[in-house]
Amino acid sequence: MQIAITDRAVFRALPLGLAMACGLRALHAKEWQMAGYEKLLLDGAVLQALESGANWPELMATYEGELAEFNARRARYLRYP
Repeated sequence: MQIAITDRAVFRALPLGLAMACGLRALHAKEWQMAGYEKLLLDGAVLQALESGANWPELMATYEGELAEFNARRARYLRYP
Protein backbone atom coordinates (compact mmCIF):
# COMPACT_ATOMS: atom_id res chain seq x y z
CA MET A 1 0.00 0.00 0.00
CA GLN A 2 1.29 3.45 -0.88
CA ILE A 3 -0.16 6.68 0.47
CA ALA A 4 0.76 10.10 -0.86
CA ILE A 5 0.22 12.98 1.53
CA THR A 6 -0.32 16.08 -0.54
CA ASP A 7 -1.25 18.55 2.19
CA ARG A 8 0.48 18.11 5.52
CA ALA A 9 -1.74 20.74 7.13
CA VAL A 10 -4.91 18.68 6.71
CA PHE A 11 -3.46 15.17 7.04
CA ARG A 12 -4.49 13.32 10.21
CA ALA A 13 -2.54 10.15 10.94
CA LEU A 14 -4.85 8.76 13.62
CA PRO A 15 -8.01 8.46 11.48
CA LEU A 16 -5.96 7.00 8.63
CA GLY A 17 -4.31 4.44 10.89
CA LEU A 18 -7.61 3.39 12.42
CA ALA A 19 -9.27 3.13 8.99
CA MET A 20 -6.38 1.00 7.73
CA ALA A 21 -6.57 -1.27 10.77
CA CYS A 22 -10.32 -1.72 10.28
CA GLY A 23 -9.85 -2.44 6.59
CA LEU A 24 -7.10 -4.98 7.17
CA ARG A 25 -9.16 -6.65 9.87
CA ALA A 26 -12.15 -6.87 7.50
CA LEU A 27 -10.15 -8.13 4.52
CA HIS A 28 -7.90 -10.56 6.39
CA ALA A 29 -9.93 -11.65 9.42
CA LYS A 30 -8.28 -15.08 9.68
CA GLU A 31 -4.74 -13.70 9.54
CA TRP A 32 -5.47 -10.61 11.65
CA GLN A 33 -3.36 -10.51 14.80
CA MET A 34 -3.87 -8.02 17.59
CA ALA A 35 -0.47 -8.60 19.18
CA GLY A 36 1.36 -5.31 19.42
CA TYR A 37 -1.68 -3.10 18.89
CA GLU A 38 -1.97 -2.35 22.60
CA LYS A 39 1.44 -0.64 22.51
CA LEU A 40 0.47 1.26 19.38
CA LEU A 41 -2.98 2.42 20.50
CA LEU A 42 -2.23 2.95 24.21
CA ASP A 43 -5.95 2.75 24.91
CA GLY A 44 -7.71 -0.38 26.09
CA ALA A 45 -11.16 0.87 25.10
CA VAL A 46 -10.09 1.47 21.51
CA LEU A 47 -8.35 -1.89 21.34
CA GLN A 48 -11.46 -3.64 22.64
CA ALA A 49 -13.66 -1.77 20.14
CA LEU A 50 -11.31 -2.71 17.30
CA GLU A 51 -11.38 -6.36 18.36
CA SER A 52 -15.18 -6.30 18.49
CA GLY A 53 -15.48 -5.02 14.93
CA ALA A 54 -16.10 -1.27 15.35
CA ASN A 55 -15.57 0.87 12.27
CA TRP A 56 -13.05 3.71 12.23
CA PRO A 57 -15.53 6.56 13.00
CA GLU A 58 -16.65 4.60 16.06
CA LEU A 59 -13.02 4.15 17.08
CA MET A 60 -12.35 7.86 16.62
CA ALA A 61 -15.35 8.67 18.81
CA THR A 62 -13.68 6.84 21.69
CA TYR A 63 -10.71 9.22 21.39
CA GLU A 64 -12.68 12.49 21.15
CA GLY A 65 -12.41 13.55 24.79
CA GLU A 66 -8.77 12.65 25.16
CA LEU A 67 -7.92 14.24 21.83
CA ALA A 68 -9.61 17.52 22.80
CA GLU A 69 -7.65 17.59 26.07
CA PHE A 70 -4.40 16.87 24.25
CA ASN A 71 -5.03 19.59 21.67
CA ALA A 72 -5.76 22.13 24.41
CA ARG A 73 -2.49 21.27 26.21
CA ARG A 74 -0.57 21.25 22.94
CA ALA A 75 -1.90 24.65 21.85
CA ARG A 76 -0.13 26.33 24.78
CA TYR A 77 3.24 25.22 23.43
CA LEU A 78 2.81 25.84 19.72
CA ARG A 79 5.04 28.55 18.37
CA TYR A 80 2.77 29.12 15.39
CA PRO A 81 -0.95 28.40 15.82
